[in-house]
Amino acid sequence: MRRILCSVFAFLLLGSWLIAQAKQAAMAASPHEVKQGEQVTIQVKVNPAPNVAGRLDVYVGPEGSTSLGVNGGNGVGPGQTSVGDIGITIPIDGKIGHWSVIKVVFQPASSAQHELTISGTPVFDVVKRDAILPTRADVQVK
Repeated sequence: MRRILCSVFAFLLLGSWLIAQAKQAAMAASPHEVKQGEQVTIQVKVNPAPNVAGRLDVYVGPEGSTSLGVNGGNGVGPGQTSVGDIGITIPIDGKIGHWSVIKVVFQPASSAQHELTISGTPVFDVVKRDAILPTRADVQVK
């Protein structure tokens, strides 16, 4: 009886572990979702570490887009590889669907931009937001 109970317990434990692993794999495979008008957070690490201070800018856009209109950035100091979180607000009327990081540039102070090679997971999905926008303005002239 004891052997049967131990076997059932081990089977349940193994089953729980397999389900947790499957959920983690599914989450890693599916892109992050961001609603229109909300902010996507991008984490960036550069390699090698620069030996001069500068600014790192990240550009995002809908799949197939080459427009560089939506971006955000952070400063980078000498010896720094982790740029930190970069917040980029998706337009309220941003195209729904797959988006990705389309360009990353490092610009030393008073110098030209240097485009960086992109690796990692630069893809996310923009989903619909039911935005409520004002339709009337009550104006008083004094």
